[in-house]
Amino acid sequence: MRATCERLPTVAFNGAICHGPQPSGFNERVGHPDNIFWYQAVLANRVFMALDEKHQALERQPRNWVLLNEIAMFLTFSLRDLKAGIDMAKMALALNPTCSAELWNTLGDGLFEFGRTEEARSAYLKALDVNESDVRARYNLAWCYAREKNFPAALDMISQALALDKTGEYRERLTQKLSEVMQQVGLRHQQEYLLPYGQNTQPMSKSSGERAFLILSAGNLERMSFAPPGNRGSPRNR
Repeated sequence: MRATCERLPTVAFNGAICHGPQPSGFNERVGHPDNIFWYQAVLANRVFMALDEKHQALERQPRNWVLLNEIAMFLTFSLRDLKAGIDMAKMALALNPTCSAELWNTLGDGLFEFGRTEEARSAYLKALDVNESDVRARYNLAWCYAREKNFPAALDMISQALALDKTGEYRERLTQKLSEVMQQVGLRHQQEYLLPYGQNTQPMSKSSGERAFLILSAGNLERMSFAPPGNRGSPRNR
């Protein structure tokens, strides 16, 4: 353990970078390129500084729900403290439950990452109640329905989101998710073909998938090479 138990203001780690007797002529170059601990120390200090800035801002504006939303996303996606992120989103929603779809999306993100898919879906649907044209909520719902293996509903959300995404902000993420869902649909069709007749399986709606592909074709994306499935990431990166 290279960090001591002492606590100093504005210092994330108070401890020596190297332990043991000091070697003669020891002098590391700028950036400590050969020190395996240096990168960890830099990251830790970045987190410390970010938390300190957000804490100070929150002290100045404790009822600023926009700031609370930013902190909730930081807790959920940067620190991976899902419970704290969910609690912070709920605190923001207590101040503003009906004016911002973003708050409901942020709450849903935390719940989804926590594995509470049904609650996440409910939060995203509430985001649509606040803003019926919200693209992010539809994109998030596609993730929920795909996890629940309700592929017709997932494709329907993707097709609606593609139609509403006028600026193209979510197009790349939507087309990647469409590719992932269609791969899962193809796997299901293979399994249904191999299963004995009479097996109870959920029928696949053609209209949802066809509608999504028609939208892609209208945007000259029918020959797009889809990226392989990846992790969900943060809302700004996914």
